Amino acid sequence: MKKVGLALGGGTAKGLAHIGILEVLEKNNIKIDYLSGTSMGAVVAALYSSGMPIKDLKKIALTTKWENLVDFTLPDKGILSGDKIETFLRVLLKNKKFKDLRIPLRVVAADVYKGEKVIFKKGDVASSLRASISLPSIFVPHEYNGRVLVDGGVVDPVPVDIVKSMGADIVIAVDLSVPLKDVIVSSKTEKSKKFLKKIEKKMIEQEIEEINKYVAKKKNLPWIIKNILEHPEKIVGFFKRHKLKGPKLLRITSNSFSIMVNELSKYSLLNADYVIKPDLIGISKFDFGSVPSIIRKGSSATKNSIKVIKKLIK
Repeated sequence: MKKVGLALGGGTAKGLAHIGILEVLEKNNIKIDYLSGTSMGAVVAALYSSGMPIKDLKKIALTTKWENLVDFTLPDKGILSGDKIETFLRVLLKNKKFKDLRIPLRVVAADVYKGEKVIFKKGDVASSLRASISLPSIFVPHEYNGRVLVDGGVVDPVPVDIVKSMGADIVIAVDLSVPLKDVIVSSKTEKSKKFLKKIEKKMIEQEIEEINKYVAKKKNLPWIIKNILEHPEKIVGFFKRHKLKGPKLLRITSNSFSIMVNELSKYSLLNADYVIKPDLIGISKFDFGSVPSIIRKGSSATKNSIKVIKKLIK
């Protein structure tokens, strides 16, 4: 039997389609010998390669309140610190190192200052994932061994060549891209808007909490400053009225990144032996309310591809 490699790309919520893909491959006894991933693809690949059963992986995707994993910070290098997500992943992975994984894995990130692709293959898995998911200007870049790292989609959206270099005879890639016109339309879906509203509420709650902490620490503030800061809800209300909202930045950055990744993916996919392409038109990167549908779409696309894949790996 030929050695099979699976290359999983990013896509935030859309990346959860990989769970449905892995489930169908497993049910059809198609053994994955090597895995590579970028962003959410790296997250799913890491959890699967750690030995987590598909049913548990699916349960996590369906029951996690994703809005609770956001942690706003001062918008210097990004608006989300990423600490909560890294802790969440570290718990799920039980602090595993690459050497502890059941299936060999490579995780892709990008060095933002050197303009280089960074491929993780040893050390702490959760830390590599924190780097790989760091969407520029949304997440604070991940600093690792003196390097400043961002989302791997910047350099290699679907890491086909990497999994081929690991020793795979047949490389199956997953293409989560949609037509460029749909990138813009899908970002305005009701479920996407609902999720972004939750993010906005979370942002306001965290800002009020930070202001209250600051006031409690400062004993000798001028009375006018103290009076303003003692009513943080008024400050937040001012920013809301003037449209200074995080979700708009999230949407603009996400759409721009998706357009770039769509174009880069065309080149990444050229060297794949087979490409599974779920129909994700109308689904946004932030459609975490559509997770059951996203997983089903991954399953459906793979079921339609099984006969061809089985022939390839004989």
